[in-house]
Amino acid sequence: MKKFYYLFMVGLLAICLVPPQQSFSQNNVCPTPNPPLVTHIVYNASLCVVYVDRMWPNSPVTLFDLNLQIISIVQTDATGYACIVYPCNRIPFRVTSCINDTVNNIHGCCSGLVPAAALLPIKLTAFNVRLNSDKSIGLAWRSEFEANSDKYVVERSADGYSFSEVGKVTAAGSSSRAINYSFTDRSFGSGAAYYRLRQVDLDGKTEYSKVVYINNKNAVGIITKIFPNPFTNDIQLIGLSSSELTRMNVQVFNTMGQRIDYKITGANAIALGEDAPRGMYILKVKDQQFKLIKQ
Repeated sequence: MKKFYYLFMVGLLAICLVPPQQSFSQNNVCPTPNPPLVTHIVYNASLCVVYVDRMWPNSPVTLFDLNLQIISIVQTDATGYACIVYPCNRIPFRVTSCINDTVNNIHGCCSGLVPAAALLPIKLTAFNVRLNSDKSIGLAWRSEFEANSDKYVVERSADGYSFSEVGKVTAAGSSSRAINYSFTDRSFGSGAAYYRLRQVDLDGKTEYSKVVYINNKNAVGIITKIFPNPFTNDIQLIGLSSSELTRMNVQVFNTMGQRIDYKITGANAIALGEDAPRGMYILKVKDQQFKLIKQ
């Protein structure tokens, strides 16, 4: 089942989405000086995928097994990208796309070796919420990798516990490229709200994203809750309006008293820099002070 993945993996080994580049023979004729990019993913016992890029565009690309028997043939798109879903009981070995261009006198095949399969969940690298100028709520998220995905269901809550559906966005299906999604909630009135994404696979299985918070009323500027804490990336500041989330009002320090830089990642959220080490930090919001633990 597809899962959300936030810049780190819990209980799984971290694996690069893009495998190391392979070396190819001099007879390999490819559209760019760089060799093809080949990614091999096994999602479950029945879903195995090979993604290829930098192949010949708008051309058949063939996936071969160890005995050089054809497993599958698909068509690359205009950029030379293709997604090949194959039976998991086969062992893919090589992918090849060929060209016979008499106009430009280009003839030959571009090949890439299929690396060992990686077990990877979906990678969701961003999920933010903002208040639009017309008072609607804008949500935006970014998926780096998908397979067998059907839709994203946007859910809203007034208390952070009981959620209800407010809209749907069709998912990509299968992709190894970054995809940006967005949704506008025009049904929300005023006050505070919590949002989350329920990702639904084609087989009906679901997975939930993190929860984000927004306050579109004139808040009194008093933090009532900070979550998550301990944290790994984003920190939600409950009780602070988006207009009050400024570097003058919100400051972060390490235990040595040194000021730590952060990014504003949402209407009520911040994130420390990726180079910030694990440990304790002090968050100061006007006259309030909180201890934060980065995992």
